[in-house]
Amino acid sequence: MSKPMSSAGVMGTEIEIIRKRYFIDYATKSEKHFADEYTLYCISENNDGIDNIFLKIPKILPNLRIFDADSEELPLITNTLFAALLRKNIRDAKIAKDTDAENRLNTILTDINERNYYVLWIKLPSNKRMKKGEAKVITLEYDARPDELNLGMHIQELKSEKYEVFYIIKPPEDYKISDVNFLIYDSKGNALKRHERKWENKKGEPIYFDPEHRNISVRIRPEITDQIVMSYTIDAQKSIVSLPKITLYFLITSSVAVFITNGIFAKVTESCFYSLCLELSDVHSKNIEISVGIIGASLIIAGFINNHDIRDSIKWRFFIPLIISVLALFLRI
Repeated sequence: MSKPMSSAGVMGTEIEIIRKRYFIDYATKSEKHFADEYTLYCISENNDGIDNIFLKIPKILPNLRIFDADSEELPLITNTLFAALLRKNIRDAKIAKDTDAENRLNTILTDINERNYYVLWIKLPSNKRMKKGEAKVITLEYDARPDELNLGMHIQELKSEKYEVFYIIKPPEDYKISDVNFLIYDSKGNALKRHERKWENKKGEPIYFDPEHRNISVRIRPEITDQIVMSYTIDAQKSIVSLPKITLYFLITSSVAVFITNGIFAKVTESCFYSLCLELSDVHSKNIEISVGIIGASLIIAGFINNHDIRDSIKWRFFIPLIISVLALFLRI
């Protein structure tokens, strides 16, 4: 039996997108990964099926890898080869005197050369060719660009298509999407959805939001024609940062108390508060041990915070009790 000829599925002609899901996954607050999931439907009349898929994307995707629903990585043909294929098809269209096809292919070639968009030429395995009526899921996995990291406020444009589009945001471990700063608004700045208000997802509403889970899920229906923008911030969970902060405040308070009792309090206020100074004499006599303990705790405790983003954001504050305790030691000496 002869091997079937390779055939191409060009978006909008032999393959349609029927659903798209954008997964925004924060591994940490400073590390973000994307997964664009396409559900494709084959409408080709080719009996041999389709083994080439062409996806148009607006920009280069860093560290791009492509997988199917079985987690099998799919090969990606370079844009150079795709441009060569276009030139061949343009020559064939010219020979066949198919002016419409020639003009359409020339427009695509011009757009690619001018970097108006990029085309992903994805090759399917021979045993996974798409035939009419079949659906297939393909996922593009890639990393965020440097300018998309370490942002105080994250802005995400929600694009409406001819099919339903979903945006799923997964915050990093020990973090959550801010209840206050999550907002969906239109091009005029009018708020459409706010996280802190009670959400009422009415049946058939174009924008659907699921606030019941740790992940944020937003569905955009095809009826939306205006530009929709989502903004949000990522905050550490209070249960995670409360213990380090309480410890920090305790160390600061203790270091200030030691600083005060290290002679200054007694010398300046001896005439007025002599009896009180006598009551504090026990603490005053042990100020060296207390100061050394605060210095050691200030240096060590930050290292026990497992989440490195939270640790990096708070560790410098532990220098406050450390510096105060060092000054207290010098005053004691």
